Formats: sequence, C-alpha cells, structure tokens
Amino acid sequence: MRFDALVLCGVLSITTTDTAAAEPPTPDRVEVAFVGGVILVVPVAGMRVSVPIGHGLALEGLVGGAPWVARDSADARLTTQWQVRLPYRQTDSDTRAGLLVGVSTIQVLDRFFAGGESPTRLRPHVGSSWQWRRRRGMDLRLDVGIMADVRRPVPLPWAHVAAVFRTGHD
Repeated sequence: MRFDALVLCGVLSITTTDTAAAEPPTPDRVEVAFVGGVILVVPVAGMRVSVPIGHGLALEGLVGGAPWVARDSADARLTTQWQVRLPYRQTDSDTRAGLLVGVSTIQVLDRFFAGGESPTRLRPHVGSSWQWRRRRGMDLRLDVGIMADVRRPVPLPWAHVAAVFRTGHD
C-alpha cells in the first residue's frame, strides 16, 4: 500500500469520527406549548402539540382562541392550525429551525368578513420556526408565516411565540 493512500484513509476515518461526535442526533420527543400570537391583527392564545413522525419531521396541531373577539358565539372565537415541521437547520442541540407547511382555520375572520354567516374555510399556510433551548425540558419558540386566502388577493400574516415543554431526554 502506498503511503499517500494510507494517509488518505487515516484522514477519512478521523473526519468521519469527528463529524459523528460533533453532531449528536436530536432525540424524538413530544412537545406541548403554550402559545400567544397574532393573526393579521387579531390576538390569539392557545396550545400546540408536536409529535415526531421520524427523520426530524413533526406533525403539529394548534388550537387557539380569541375570547375577546366575536362575542356572539363560542365557535366564532376558535382558530386551529395543522402542520408538518420540516427541519432545515440545527446548529447544535440547543438551537433548531424548521419549515412549516399546513392548513389553518380562523372562524373569527370568516365570520367578520362574511357578516357572521360564513362556513369555516381551510387556508393553506407556510412559515418558518426557530426554537432555542432555555433550560432542561423547556424551549422558547418563534413561528412566523403567511396564509393564503383564495377569495382575497391579500395574504394573511401570522406570528406565534411559545413556551415549549419537552418530554424525553435532553
């Protein structure tokens, strides 16, 4: 065996070992979050549950409300989001970012724009999520995105800030 081939094999094994040690895999964990945010100009508060579905992907559901708006009926105050979070960056075990793709319902806006007689519509949304570890078992998360509304040419912006509580190992 030639000396340069031996050196190349040694460099490759060191590089592979260092890369594997520097980037430990993030364990899959269920997350529950208390969420506060705004959709267009409507403030909302609620809860999000995030369940891992493999390879860093997570299926998420959010139920929120705006009890200070649309006092005519309780169902008019509800907002929901169902989405998949696709990771696109993880700098270390304390910081990560992901792409959000899903659908939303906003009964408050549906009732307002239709004069109170509108069925709830699904609106596709896309956004980005950034999550930072604050302490063992707790993260801070910021989500921003935009919803499409096929009936109006104006997209609906949204943003959420959440205190995230994780299960599993840290």
